[in-house]
Amino acid sequence: MKLSATIQDLKDGRIISVNLPIAPERIIARAKRDSWSDEDFAFIESTFNLIEEHTSLKVANRFAEMVEDVDDDLVKAVSDVTGYKASDFVDYDFNFSDCSLLPDVTTRRELGEYWIDELGIQNIPRDQLEMYFDYEAYGRDIDIENRGGFSEFGYIDIPN
Repeated sequence: MKLSATIQDLKDGRIISVNLPIAPERIIARAKRDSWSDEDFAFIESTFNLIEEHTSLKVANRFAEMVEDVDDDLVKAVSDVTGYKASDFVDYDFNFSDCSLLPDVTTRRELGEYWIDELGIQNIPRDQLEMYFDYEAYGRDIDIENRGGFSEFGYIDIPN
């Protein structure tokens, strides 16, 4: 995920658009300032609005490094389901590689079907399985026991 942000210099109102991670020296040069202080600058916008106004540059840069090789939809889905912002992901040292986005799974029944298909049921024909197995209830139980949930991007599986 490419992370960009708009930063405002609170002393003169100057707006700076940056790609993260970025060294403070680069912001200082672009803002034509002598020094960097988190109190002198505020994030006013970021990719998916994951960086809040008073997030430190250190936290914003760390988050950008965390999501650098992660699919945009996966990051957004985890944020949608957990409510986490950049600082939460950094504080919890969140590991996106533990998560799976199932874009075609949008209901509990589809979730149950997905897991049954993944686990496989040996020697039981699909039509018999359909008659006796409650996919929706199974999907509900998986959803309840998982930290993930449904998002606009599909089901996000976040193991406990």
